[in-house]
Amino acid sequence: MTRRWPPRGDRREQPKGGCREKKKKSI
Repeated sequence: MTRRWPPRGDRREQPKGGCREKKKKSI
């Protein structure tokens, strides 16, 4: 849960579940 996503505005949308949504989109 401490993985740093590419600084492209993802850090702003990092609320609880934001990383999970990004992981689902990445897959």
